[in-house]
Amino acid sequence: MSASENVTRTAPLYTCTDIADAVFEEIEKANGNSVSAELTDKHLLCLATICEEKHLQRALQLVDQGGVRCLMAEKSGRTIFQVLGRSTV
Repeated sequence: MSASENVTRTAPLYTCTDIADAVFEEIEKANGNSVSAELTDKHLLCLATICEEKHLQRALQLVDQGGVRCLMAEKSGRTIFQVLGRSTV
C-alpha cells in the first residue's frame, strides 16, 4: 500500500441528538404508538450517557406526571411537545 493509499478510518461521530433520536425510535418500534411505552435498562443507560442523571430523572418524572403534551398542527401535521414547569404539574 502506498502512502497515497494509506487512509485513516475513524468511527463516525454522533451528536447527543442522534443518540436520543435512535433511542426514541427504538422505544417507539418496540411499543408501537402505545401511550404507556416501557423503557428498558438499555434505553435508560443510553439516555444517561447524554444527560446528567438529575436532568434525566426530572424529565422522566415530568412525563410520568403528565407534564409533557404532544401537540400536532391539523394542516401541516407538524408536532411540538409542550413541557409544563414544575409548578404547573
